[in-house]
Amino acid sequence: MFSGAEVNTVFNSLPVALITTDSSGLIVGSNPAAQTLFGYEKLELDGQPIELLIPSRFAANHQKHYQGFVGHAISRPMGQGRDLWALRKDGTEFPVEVGLTVLPSKPPLYLASILDLTFRKQTEEFLRERQTILERDLEEARKTLEDEVAEKTRLEERQRLGRELHDSLSQNLYGIGLGLRASLAKMGKGGSPEDALQYCLNLTEASLVEMRALLFKLRPKSLENVPLEDVLSSHTQAVTARTKVPIEFVQQGKPKADVSFEQKYALFRISTEALHNCMKHARAKNVKVALHYGRHEIEVQVCDNGRGFDAETVRGGHGMATMKERAEAVGGTLSVVSDEEGTCVKASVPWVR
Repeated sequence: MFSGAEVNTVFNSLPVALITTDSSGLIVGSNPAAQTLFGYEKLELDGQPIELLIPSRFAANHQKHYQGFVGHAISRPMGQGRDLWALRKDGTEFPVEVGLTVLPSKPPLYLASILDLTFRKQTEEFLRERQTILERDLEEARKTLEDEVAEKTRLEERQRLGRELHDSLSQNLYGIGLGLRASLAKMGKGGSPEDALQYCLNLTEASLVEMRALLFKLRPKSLENVPLEDVLSSHTQAVTARTKVPIEFVQQGKPKADVSFEQKYALFRISTEALHNCMKHARAKNVKVALHYGRHEIEVQVCDNGRGFDAETVRGGHGMATMKERAEAVGGTLSVVSDEEGTCVKASVPWVR
């Protein structure tokens, strides 16, 4: 057991602000740490109501809360779940954390331990501000990166479309010009321009088909109101007109519901990429594009009889990775089978429910 003098020594030496009050809420003791914290001398605090240390906006109701505590006094934190504030002699307010302890004395006394939370609150506010800044910077960096990726994608697409325009339409227009000159020359000599004009007509029709396919790429939203089978059929005709490689398009089944724009666009772009690979790498003599509307999924296959390749070796290639990403983006799958007899690319996506 500690003597009264020893208890008083401990009370006065603790670095935590301590104040004792009686059942009426009057201050009967304070340690030097409390006096320093609040800016009062000991004699200025003794006998004063505890509301002296509480901001006026809280002091009016404090006595009622204090008497409620006295009536059911147990040691506990004060004001759990609420922000507590204290008042210094100079009128400044500061956030605090208060612990209440019932002392085993007669008459009963109550000990309040008071922690100044100013530094903690400032630190929390600083961290919140830093977090807000970091989140904002992260969001800006994400948007910048997305914009850069989108711009790079648009640039690559423009370059690819430019190559396709040069390889197809510009050549067709040059051929039409030659055909018209030949027609004029024959007419000038009294000959029949029919063959030359028919040649020009064929090139014109092929150019229109090609242009329609290119417009689908430039304005993908136009796919919303066009059946997927029409889009694929037009594109295969355009590729045939450009490359002179016969491409068969077949449709199996009928759509049981609307195909979403996202699904149409994914399947269209996968098909165009697969056909591009056929023309560029496979040296195929025949190509078949099959669209199948199944019970649970929509499937597109692009198969050729050209040179095969090792699917594992080129699996990480840009074209393969892009097709796989497009399929997975709409909840679908992509498979590639290739051997010496040819290559078959199959993309399947589930019906949107």
